[in-house]
Amino acid sequence: STMSGFGLDSSDMDLCLYVRPLDNLEPRAHALLHLNYILSYIKSFDPNAEVIQAKVPILKFRDAHAGLQVDLNCNNVVGIRNTNLLYCFSTLDWRVRPLVALTKLWAQAHNINDARRRTLSSYSLTLMVIHFLQCGTRPAVLPRACA
Repeated sequence: STMSGFGLDSSDMDLCLYVRPLDNLEPRAHALLHLNYILSYIKSFDPNAEVIQAKVPILKFRDAHAGLQVDLNCNNVVGIRNTNLLYCFSTLDWRVRPLVALTKLWAQAHNINDARRRTLSSYSLTLMVIHFLQCGTRPAVLPRACA
């Protein structure tokens, strides 16, 4: 969130570990292999660390030194591109960042901002605000991104 410009004080840190793919291993299995290996080391300083078996597996742990919740994925480079696109949107109009921040805080206050509890993720909320600013205002605050 910090890189995209939409981070709050309560935001976690999303990291992407890029490792060379193995020809004989499916990408998700390859990611799980690396994340579980890292988990074995992280357990010594965060016993609550765990690998979440999602479409894109995530190693979740808390960095006690920095006081941050960390989500580590393996080879999900699409997330890096998405972060760059969100950053571009965040710089186009001064109203974008405050509206996203307000939306996230509102969602947290109403307990609908926790993807693990099957509510909306911060990323989803950000995309909804961007879509509104592209299509729900006249004139549009943000341009539509075209492929």
